[in-house]
Amino acid sequence: MKVWGYNFSYVSPRSAKAGLGAAHAAELPYVFRTHAGEVNENQKRLTDEIHSRFANFIRTGNPNGELKAPSDAEWPEYRPDGRLLQFGREVKPVDIPNLDDMKFMQSVLYEKD
Repeated sequence: MKVWGYNFSYVSPRSAKAGLGAAHAAELPYVFRTHAGEVNENQKRLTDEIHSRFANFIRTGNPNGELKAPSDAEWPEYRPDGRLLQFGREVKPVDIPNLDDMKFMQSVLYEKD
């Protein structure tokens, strides 16, 4: 089975004003086009990007599928030491953030006695 990973790093103006960052599940209004209130041009572009990628995945099993996303970024398949797609001010493949921390947690959680 193929898997794709992503990192949502976009901080909305509303979150920034409140001193917050990109919180858990903050991407959901972008995926489902369910923003509360006005959205700026960056948010519209990011919504089109994420929505088209998720729709492609649902339709074809590949987020790089039929619907043209605003960016030309290729969403790489997930590999444990690989890359994922970052949805932020830019949409681009990046190395997995905090990979060493993730590996440490996996060793603690899944260590065999």
